[in-house]
Amino acid sequence: MNLCEFEDPIFIERNGRKPVYINKHLAKKFADFCENQKKDQHKVAEYLISLGINTIEHYEDPKVLLDIEAL
Repeated sequence: MNLCEFEDPIFIERNGRKPVYINKHLAKKFADFCENQKKDQHKVAEYLISLGINTIEHYEDPKVLLDIEAL
C-alpha cells in the first residue's frame, strides 16, 4: 500500500477546518434542524457564519433572508 494514495475520510472532512465549540443543547437543535432539512451540517454552519459576518460588515440596516434551500 502506497501511503501517498491513502484516503482518510476523517482527514478529508477536517482538512483546513478548525473546531467550533457550542452549547450541547444548541448543537442538538442544530443537528435536528439539519436532519429535518436534509442538509449537511458543515455547509449549513459555514453558510450561517458567513452570512452573519458579511451582513455585519456590509449592511447598516440588514434585512436577512436565510436561503436554506440553496445549500
